[in-house]
Amino acid sequence: MNRPAAKTTTPAQDYPPATHGSRVAARGRHQANKMTAAQREEYFRQGIVLNQGGRLPDKPETSSSDSYPVGADVRRLGNL
Repeated sequence: MNRPAAKTTTPAQDYPPATHGSRVAARGRHQANKMTAAQREEYFRQGIVLNQGGRLPDKPETSSSDSYPVGADVRRLGNL
């Protein structure tokens, strides 16, 4: 009969309570919570362009429902 492998335990990580990066991330989350829907939409659009590489296209002159929705499924956006 085979014996199960001995289980090894990893030592507990000793993380600092706060770092520069964690403070910057907290400040960014705090500022993002204050944004309006229009601001979120614009930052989302800029982020998509940065991730895709290329220059930022002009904002469409259509209604806001035709532009990139907040929280849109990126797979449905297709090629930008």
